[in-house]
Amino acid sequence: MKPKKLPRPESDADKELISVVKKQGWGVIDVSDAPIPFAFTVGLGYSFNHPELLVSGMDIRTSAYVLNVYSDKISKGLVIEDGLIDEESTGGKFYFSDIAWRELPGYFGTAIWFYGDVKFKAIQCYWADKAGHFPFERRCRSSVKKMQLNLGEC
Repeated sequence: MKPKKLPRPESDADKELISVVKKQGWGVIDVSDAPIPFAFTVGLGYSFNHPELLVSGMDIRTSAYVLNVYSDKISKGLVIEDGLIDEESTGGKFYFSDIAWRELPGYFGTAIWFYGDVKFKAIQCYWADKAGHFPFERRCRSSVKKMQLNLGEC
């Protein structure tokens, strides 16, 4: 969803985000103080008509790396859809799942401000354990399951 116009900044952080989105096409928002840390993109819908991305359970450097790698690929034409599995882009194995609409207000506050409402799509990037199992699979290590949010519809 592309807003009709960019929102009016309410803080210096808002000004910085809008500047980054204008220049790069997206920004990364880190929420490392949450019980399960997560990060998400803002601007992919505006710049590329693509769902925003969210990854959880990683440190900010790794989260930013993952989100920036995939966002850069989106800027070059990649379309990430529900059910995609990727093992080549970041050195890890990721599964992408649509995030349920009801989850957006609890996790995408900055994106809701940016777009003006919750009428945008988002996709969660689940990462696999060392054996290649995702947290929604029975054989996934319990420690990996506990480290990730489960906002998707898998």
